[in-house]
Amino acid sequence: MTKLYQGDVGRVIRLDCYPEELEDVYISTASSLSVLVKKPDKSLSEWPAAQIPNTNKIVCRTKAGDLDLKGTYKLQPYVEWGHRTDHKGETTKIKVYEAFK
Repeated sequence: MTKLYQGDVGRVIRLDCYPEELEDVYISTASSLSVLVKKPDKSLSEWPAAQIPNTNKIVCRTKAGDLDLKGTYKLQPYVEWGHRTDHKGETTKIKVYEAFK
């Protein structure tokens, strides 16, 4: 992944929802996909996501305010199937650098 900076908008983030050994579990029937985010100040956020077709991977695009802090963000895929919810996939860390001023 290329470097991310504070205030970046439209940056694409891709996450795996399942390890290869669980290939029989598919997210295509999910009612909702998102990325749970813990920002550097420990505040929590949720970013909407979409499935990458024919995979168990999701993708989201940053919008204004998503990358508002410099530091390490923790991201985790989140999948809902009606009443069932799962935190799926490994927690991923991304570093956001201070924007040049």
